[in-house]
Amino acid sequence: MPPGINEKMQMGGTKDFKFAKVTMVKADHPSTCTGPQGVQLTGGNACGFVVTIPHHNLNIYHAGDTNVFSDM
Repeated sequence: MPPGINEKMQMGGTKDFKFAKVTMVKADHPSTCTGPQGVQLTGGNACGFVVTIPHHNLNIYHAGDTNVFSDM
């Protein structure tokens, strides 16, 4: 697998992939999924990502399916 494809991150953390930096940021949405027999399972912390591409002077905020919240 190419480097960076399976990187682990934590909220507020940043990974430098040389061509871009990716920061995991807060999001606001439920992160549950339906398991066997309809049982609700925790899917992890809600998060979004900020991708910074310095060579193009570009920042991209990927909020996913987050709700609007005060930090936005």
